[in-house]
Amino acid sequence: MEENKPRARMVDEEIETDEIEYWERATTTNPPKNKKLQVDMTPSIDIENLNLSGFLQRVMPLMETQLDKATKAFQYYEVEWGVDNDLNNLVTALSGPNIEEELKTEVKGDEYFLRGEKVLVINLAVSCFSWNCRGTSIAVGYTREEHRGWCPHKSYIRIWTLFKREQKYVEIEVDGCLTALSFHPTLPNILAGGTYNGQMILWDLDKSDPYKTNSIIDEYQHREAITSLLWAVSPVRLPQLFSISTDGKILQWNYENLEFPLRGFILKIKSQLEGGLCFSIPHEEDSTIIAGSEAGKIMKLTFSELNSQSIPMDGMKWKPEAEMILNNLNTGHRQQVYKAAVRYAMDMQLKEVEPKCIFSCKPDLMKMYANPITFHYENHDGPVLGIACNPFHRNLFATCSSDGTIRLYHILSSKPILTVEPNPNKRIISISWSETRPLVLAGGSDDGNVYIYDFLQNQFNHVATLKGDQRSKVTGVAFNKAMRDYLGVSYISGEVKVFQLSPVFTSSLPDEHRRLLLLLEHED
Repeated sequence: MEENKPRARMVDEEIETDEIEYWERATTTNPPKNKKLQVDMTPSIDIENLNLSGFLQRVMPLMETQLDKATKAFQYYEVEWGVDNDLNNLVTALSGPNIEEELKTEVKGDEYFLRGEKVLVINLAVSCFSWNCRGTSIAVGYTREEHRGWCPHKSYIRIWTLFKREQKYVEIEVDGCLTALSFHPTLPNILAGGTYNGQMILWDLDKSDPYKTNSIIDEYQHREAITSLLWAVSPVRLPQLFSISTDGKILQWNYENLEFPLRGFILKIKSQLEGGLCFSIPHEEDSTIIAGSEAGKIMKLTFSELNSQSIPMDGMKWKPEAEMILNNLNTGHRQQVYKAAVRYAMDMQLKEVEPKCIFSCKPDLMKMYANPITFHYENHDGPVLGIACNPFHRNLFATCSSDGTIRLYHILSSKPILTVEPNPNKRIISISWSETRPLVLAGGSDDGNVYIYDFLQNQFNHVATLKGDQRSKVTGVAFNKAMRDYLGVSYISGEVKVFQLSPVFTSSLPDEHRRLLLLLEHED
């Protein structure tokens, strides 16, 4: 049966559209003209034979000009082609003397008995060294390692002449172990030294007998180990020699005559004497000293310029050296010393008052020597073993300590700007700033290594290491001020090594001084 499906319905419809209209338009154009054009035909470019160098020479000046107009991002950038932090070369290694000692007795308990003659060979350690002002010679002090009380030993200085086919040296024997050496800043033949017993000595290396003068060991001089020497260089006066000792005194000397100091200073904090270990003078300063002590204290010392003018005096005549010592005493104590010195000279029937008249009267040491400490910095946790003022900026100095840290300080701020620790649990014995790069610092450790810091590359980690023998600790590091890419390193084994550092540590960079200022501005 079929289902009924609906059927589609169909309807017829019509539609009408608008009629399409057409328009005719005419345009007017200029009549065509014939023109001629002459050009030079260039040959096609051979890509394979393209001269890239010539192309860069043509376009680089234009590119650089446009970059300078658009950005200053690269104004301080300087490319160092082929430079590596580890390209440090060992130039030479200098060995020290060995001494032979006869052993005739031996201690057993509290008894001494003969053991027969026997020769013991002792290797001397390097206790100190110094470059001369020309950078061509280095004076090295060789001493015993251990001391108990008074030092009865002999020590030796070897003055090595470097950078010649044959390395030659002159040897000087010294009574007592040397603890400090320092060449004159402008005279390469003048060498000052200090001993473990507290004696100052001066040598003139141009003489056949180089010994020139020495100090005595007394209450007003040093009575303990002289730990460091430095020269204050002033553009208006002759260089001044300073010494620091574990007896808590800093003394200023006339290096032509070391019999008596010109004046002295006492390192005293809250009635406690501070044994001095190291000190340094800020760049282009001669009235400020930064000193470090055995107790870990860092102190700023400020004092007036040395008074060398004559003061009218009635009565007995004074020698110029004695007059200078008197003029630089504390004002309140000067009259008392004056009277005592004149009385002593008269009792001794002297025609003039000499320096020994002042000290023979035994004036009060604490009144005679001023305490110039004016500022304290945050202490180290161990003895301060080294201080180095930056040669490029008077407000920046670095310290190192047996606590294993190196610190950077702004001279006007008590807290350190930066603290780094090259090798945990290892002492940092000595530090030295580069003479060409304001932000390069070398630190020697008792693990035998020297760590090179470039605070322009990395503010927190050393960037290179001069590796040494772990059994021989470093005793000193010092950059050569004349040949400024050379670094001297001394070891307790009796060896001194001279390294030539990579150009990355010796070539000055245009942006470094600005970065140095930024580092100083961010101290907390």
